[in-house]
Amino acid sequence: AAGAMHPPGGRFQELYGERIIVMERFDQDRAAELQRQLNQLMQQRAQFERAQAGRLQESLGRTAIDTARLIRAEQREIESRIYSMTGELDRMAVNPLAGLQPQLGRGIVAAAQRYPASSDAFQAAVRKETARLEQMGKRMSLRLRSELNELTGRQALSGQLAARRHAEAMASTRRAVQTADASYLMWGRTRLQELSMRAARQHPPEVYEEMAGDTRAILAGPAGVSGFAEYGAAAMVGVIFGMAWFGSSSRWDTRGLVQRLLPRRIRQFFAGSPRPYPPPMSPLAQSMMFLSWPREVIFGPHVAEGIGRYAAKDRIQTALLMTDRQVAQLGHLEPVISSLEHAGIQCTVFDGVEPGVPDTVVANAYERHRHAQHDLVVAVGGGSVIDTAKAVALLLSNGGKIEDYVGLDKIPSPLPHFYAVPTTAGCGSETSQFCIVLDTRRKTKLEIFCRRVIPTMILIDPTLMVTMPSDLTASSGIDALNNAIEAYFSTWATPLTDTLALHAVRLICSSLRPAVVNSHDLDARQQMAMAALEAGLAFNNAQCGAAHALGHPIAGVFNVPERLSAAILLPHVMRFNLSVNMPRMAEVAVAMGEPVEGLSPRAAAERAITAVQWLLADIGLPSSLDQVGVTRESIPELTQQALQDAFLRTNPRAMNHGEIRQIYQEAFEIGWSPYASEEREETVH
Repeated sequence: AAGAMHPPGGRFQELYGERIIVMERFDQDRAAELQRQLNQLMQQRAQFERAQAGRLQESLGRTAIDTARLIRAEQREIESRIYSMTGELDRMAVNPLAGLQPQLGRGIVAAAQRYPASSDAFQAAVRKETARLEQMGKRMSLRLRSELNELTGRQALSGQLAARRHAEAMASTRRAVQTADASYLMWGRTRLQELSMRAARQHPPEVYEEMAGDTRAILAGPAGVSGFAEYGAAAMVGVIFGMAWFGSSSRWDTRGLVQRLLPRRIRQFFAGSPRPYPPPMSPLAQSMMFLSWPREVIFGPHVAEGIGRYAAKDRIQTALLMTDRQVAQLGHLEPVISSLEHAGIQCTVFDGVEPGVPDTVVANAYERHRHAQHDLVVAVGGGSVIDTAKAVALLLSNGGKIEDYVGLDKIPSPLPHFYAVPTTAGCGSETSQFCIVLDTRRKTKLEIFCRRVIPTMILIDPTLMVTMPSDLTASSGIDALNNAIEAYFSTWATPLTDTLALHAVRLICSSLRPAVVNSHDLDARQQMAMAALEAGLAFNNAQCGAAHALGHPIAGVFNVPERLSAAILLPHVMRFNLSVNMPRMAEVAVAMGEPVEGLSPRAAAERAITAVQWLLADIGLPSSLDQVGVTRESIPELTQQALQDAFLRTNPRAMNHGEIRQIYQEAFEIGWSPYASEEREETVH
């Protein structure tokens, strides 16, 4: 066929022969490479089959050892908890107020400040506080006894459970190994077939005919007028029609410019049938979910001591550590600084953070460190420290003033590397995309919402939380409960946030009271740290509701910690939202450990409100706004500010001006006291 196209001996025959030689050399190299791959694959498969039995035995042996270690560790943990609970119950049997003396002392001091020490009112106040603490001790004793019975039952069945878990683990490992082996063998067979087919593949005659055509085209080339007619004319026509389409459909001023560049006949052709503008994008469906999560969370005792290793992976050179003086005095910075310096990272400390995140502190820290070129900001402390570090970090990367970034997604440039090491278990600021700063001049809260302020790494170390005083433990724990409950009732709630919120509620209601009573209960601290993390992740994605919205103005005007203002308002907001979804509120009651079987939907839902009030009373937190220094005269101002709060939009029930005023007024009533209601019931009987 090639000879018929061109006379032999010409340039065509020479090029055609060279192409055939190159193709044959390529085929020889390809065949040799395929044969090498075939031989290697067959050797690997033979080795795999020979080692199959030994590999199974090795995996089963490792599983047996790991399972035995895990079972033994769980048994030791159960034994340790039984021993600890037994000792605690023995102490409480001898002295019902065991472990509660600090709270009794604070109650006596508070009574002495209000009444003369020799007066009957002072004695009555002391008796009332003693009775409250005795009731709290009884409930703790009942709870400890119930947990002890459960642990004792688990210990009695540990032998049977261990044998069952061992058998299940061995069976699971056997299935996993067999599945992996079958998968590898299947892949090997498929690969062998593929290589065999590729090695046997031959070139059909059409390939040589196509090669001859390509050689002839190379000799002809697109030269002269024929080359322009073949390539250039088609390209020019395509450009003209593309300009015409763009000029007829463009919405910008370039439309007239492009049309003026076109020939008159083409402009007339496209002018007769103008293309419509594309329709605007439809709004997002409400069923869509956007979930924001931290990049990494490291959880466990003493994890803060390894922060330098993670910073070294991020190639950090200099770090700015932000904290407050109390955290610095407690020595929590020492393991962080030591780990960073051991990794060769230069550290600078700013310990001037103040509660409430004042904008003056943010501006001061920014001015002091704006020229230092820190590539890492580390927040070591509670919510105020973390929010202050967020504000300073965003200013270091974007400049300006903090007021410039108020609102949704107003931060144009990413923050420097930002690590958070929380020392409290409560507000969840380490997980949130919110940064709340106090405007000290206008006495309002500046709310910044942007995913860029979420720390790139969170190191949650429960050992740093054992130094929290009981009042801070109580208020921080209630803050976490508030986050979880409001996230559960938010209009942006999802199945994922519901799961996190309900589990956080369970952990808080089982661990907060022991953590308040015994600050060195590491198990309770660890459970509270996990609960704060889960509640923070839930409210970061579902957002919160009216308790936070109405609490923000109180925190700004009266400098009351937001965790206290929101805690006082939470039962009143829950009662306001009661009618929206009673079964959902009943689920919160169940998560808080309240019995709801046989109750009507309303009665079951109200158990959740009562449980929150009981918890506030048990841990000694205020239950009315006047107890934290808020005045009734400020209700109009507070109401006006609350109406502007973004969290009202995710509350399950809409609020107007009058309803907000009503909730504030109810929160000024004499604080609800479960002990007072018990005394009234006993008097009636």
